[in-house]
Parts: sequence; structure tokens; C-alpha cells
Amino acid sequence: MYSQNSVYDMSTHVFSPQGGLLQIEYAHAATNKGSTAIGIKTESSVVFVTERSRKSSLLESCSMEKVQLVEDHALCVYSGIVSDANILVEKARTEALNHRFTYDETIGIRSLVQTVGALANTYADPDLDRGERSYARPFGVSMLFAGVDAGVDDDKVDDEEHKVADAAKALRKSKATQDDPGTGAMKLFLLTPAGSEDAVDAVAIGAGAEVAKKDLLIGYKKDLTTKEAIVLCLQVLKNVSAEALSEENVEMAKIERRRKPRIFTPAEIKKFLVDAKISKDSSSAAPSRK
Repeated sequence: MYSQNSVYDMSTHVFSPQGGLLQIEYAHAATNKGSTAIGIKTESSVVFVTERSRKSSLLESCSMEKVQLVEDHALCVYSGIVSDANILVEKARTEALNHRFTYDETIGIRSLVQTVGALANTYADPDLDRGERSYARPFGVSMLFAGVDAGVDDDKVDDEEHKVADAAKALRKSKATQDDPGTGAMKLFLLTPAGSEDAVDAVAIGAGAEVAKKDLLIGYKKDLTTKEAIVLCLQVLKNVSAEALSEENVEMAKIERRRKPRIFTPAEIKKFLVDAKISKDSSSAAPSRK
């Protein structure tokens, strides 16, 4: 098998006879070995639930965080190679800060994902003349980005089109005064190792993604509340997890209109697990001894 593919799997620019880029397929395989993460979008929020795999009891919990804050209006979660994810998360944070500094407004979620996707796609462009670094292989990570847009579609503006940028900025500010800041549409995007982005309503990445997607197709509804979305995520994660879910191996987060992103504490996660009938409340289950 190796001798047949050796001509193709060592390059990111040569298609195999089957019409695929083997390096991309290998990157997808790497993401499929990561922890399962699930995202669901509702009318007023986006929720993330992900499994946290603790490889050693000596590791601190902060070193295993899968949910990352990008900015006050954006969150992301990843599955795959941690070091690759760190590069893309840092790129997202830098781009969000640069956009706020330049235009005095928050960056659109689609524009944010497109920028990160452009970095993830640099493996296909070894002769970059933009002063950027080219990576020799695809990033072995899939990511979910969630956030709220500032009331209008986030089309990317070229540097030369300053007048268009000023007009778009004025429109955004007028929208903000008419409505409220942070009352735009909720967005949820999937970023793949190939650098492509897809807008989705519900999605899963990681080891249990295929089974989780089937469960989401059955359980997802457009009119889910935030709490119902969290419960559905937990139930789907329970079905694909090899271990019993607890506040120690689960991360949860949500982002809503007019509110900053919120990453749940272990005590809050435990309460949701009890409410979803996934785990029992040990304090009430065991009678106290006198």
C-alpha cells in the first residue's frame, strides 16, 4: 500500500489516481482521533459541548481546554492535533484584534473563519509573496467557530476599497443604534483541514463525529431553546463517548446575543448532566450517615 501511494502521499500538490489529496485525507484521519465536539445553533445562541480526554492525572485541567475564547463575540472549539490548533486560534485572535483596531468594530464571523481558513490552506501555496509563512502539510485539526455578527452580512472588504469600508461601517453603526449592539444573526461555522468553511446549524467533529451527526439529524430542530440544545449535545455526546460523562471530562460553553461568551464551570456542568439524566446527583442519591 505504501509503495503504491508513496508518489502521492508525500506531496500536497499531486492528486492520487482516485482524485484525492492523500495529505488532506491523512489530516482528516488525525482529526478523527481527537475528542468529540458538538455545536448547535439556535435562534438566539450557539452552544458547544466537547469531551475532554485526560491523558494523565498529572496534567492540570487548564492544559486540556478545548473551548477557546477568540473575542467578546466569538468562540471556537477544536478536535485534532493541539499544537496545530494553537496556531489557528492565535491567528483568529490576532485577526479579530487587528480588525477592531483598524475599523473600530468587531469582525464578522465568516470573515474571521475565512482568514483562518486561508492560513490553513497555505500548504497549497509554497511560493507565497505576501510575507506569510508557508506550511509543508495541512493542519491536522477541525474547528468550530461560533459568534454573533453586528447586524449585517460580513462580506470581506479589500484594502483598496476604503469608501466601501467606510460605508459599511456607517451602516453597521446605524444598525446598532436602531437595534442594540450584538443583536445580529447567530453564526456557526465548520473549518476543515482543507481550509474550507461551511455554515451549519448543527455539527460534530472528532472521533464520534459520524455517529453524532446521525443523532443530530434526528434530534435537531430550528426552534430549540438554549437549554434544550445543551441537553441534546450532552445526550449525543453520551451516545458516542467511551467513558461515562462527568464534570471532569466535559467542557461546555455558549454565546448569546447581547451577552459575552460563557464557559461553564464544573458545578454548572454537573447540574446539566443531572437535569439531562445522564448522571446522578451523588448528594441526593446516597443517604447521609449519622
